[in-house]
Amino acid sequence: MITKREKVIIADVNENNFKDIPKMGKFDCQECMWFQKEKRSAERKENFLSELSKNHGSCAKIIYIGGRPAGYCHYCPKKYLIRLEDYKRGSINTDAWFIACLAVKKEYRSKGIALLMLKSVIKDLKERGIKKLQARGLTDGSGYNKGDNFPSGYWSIYEKLGFKEIGCVDNVKVGELTL
Repeated sequence: MITKREKVIIADVNENNFKDIPKMGKFDCQECMWFQKEKRSAERKENFLSELSKNHGSCAKIIYIGGRPAGYCHYCPKKYLIRLEDYKRGSINTDAWFIACLAVKKEYRSKGIALLMLKSVIKDLKERGIKKLQARGLTDGSGYNKGDNFPSGYWSIYEKLGFKEIGCVDNVKVGELTL
């Protein structure tokens, strides 16, 4: 866990802190589900997040530990992220919001940071009146570079917060949480 001496701040991503989105070793924004929808450039992602923010409120958070960016979470209405047929098994709720990325820098993992970010996202969406949140996560570390570079982490963290499985493709579960 994070020590009491380490100041923790969870901030909405905006034009002032966009460049603080932490790099995750080999993890690259090109793995993001937003990029998977069609061939998009990294240069357009800042504009995309800015437009989402104007239309829907903040759709990304950075967690800072001791003033340093330690993790990032991107979420938004599902229609912006993926081809629905990719996760059609049980994932037909197009009104749902979707967690596209939940990433924590390696040196900050296993300290509860991802859980803190998810709780912040859930609280934020409940306050906005969003009814459903979906996410995907690895069931184990056997695939996708043994989980280190999977943009949404492990399924177990979502289960802790009450997500219910609605589909599974290979070792990636898709789940939904009623808010």
